[in-house]
Amino acid sequence: MSSSLKQRKSTVTSYRSRNKYRIQSRIQFVFRAGHHNGHGIHSPYLYHLITNILNNDYPYYCFDTIETALKSRPASHHPSLLEQGKHLFGKHLPFTLSTETRIANSRILFRLAHDMKADYIVETCFCGYPDSAYLVKARPNAHFLCLNTSQEQTNAAKELFQLLDISSVDCRTSPGGCDFKRTLEGFPRIDLVLFNPLNDKQLLLDLFQRCLEKKQASSIFVFKNIHHSKNMEAVWKLVKANPEVSVSIDIFSMGILLFRPDLEKRAYIIRK
Repeated sequence: MSSSLKQRKSTVTSYRSRNKYRIQSRIQFVFRAGHHNGHGIHSPYLYHLITNILNNDYPYYCFDTIETALKSRPASHHPSLLEQGKHLFGKHLPFTLSTETRIANSRILFRLAHDMKADYIVETCFCGYPDSAYLVKARPNAHFLCLNTSQEQTNAAKELFQLLDISSVDCRTSPGGCDFKRTLEGFPRIDLVLFNPLNDKQLLLDLFQRCLEKKQASSIFVFKNIHHSKNMEAVWKLVKANPEVSVSIDIFSMGILLFRPDLEKRAYIIRK
């Protein structure tokens, strides 16, 4: 058997295995999820977060602007942003989200940043999705850092920002994340962090620890694609168990961490 055929069979087997894992994760999530539309939530803050942020479908003024620009980009741009993320995982990304889910997630991030009036925002390891654009549009005067572990990530991020005529994002590259702590020294605090998925579990946990040093009680940390690989599920279990985390919210496609001391330690699984 030729090496190319073996490689193809290995790829198909790996893809089927990942799909099976995602389906199993989704079934478990559906049976465990609750608190739809805030039912059973006693904290006014959490009720507001679930009903007005996570389950709010109000179309903000800038959504059409972003989504129209992305749809109208030249064909040469269409695959490149997402393809730039493949170096994180090898030849194939370990997750595939529908366009509708990606847009819904980005809109949630917009509403989070807008609601909490985030002034210091960080995104780690850009992987091709336009979440950064929504965050910038939500808080155009905020300080925004896009911290990447490779030049490919940084180039892809700059390509997106150029497409959407965004010039306020500071994109930095730090191979292996070795300079992230020094890069964050310019931030007095971090209000909102978006952690994109990585196959390197330890690197993602290290980034989390570095961002913890700058968090405040009102900070919000968001982890993308927490159920789309065993590594990401392992990371999610570890970060939500951190003693500084008061509440974790699992909406399957994303995980949200809160640090407010007035909230009782609890892990919520929310069906949208």
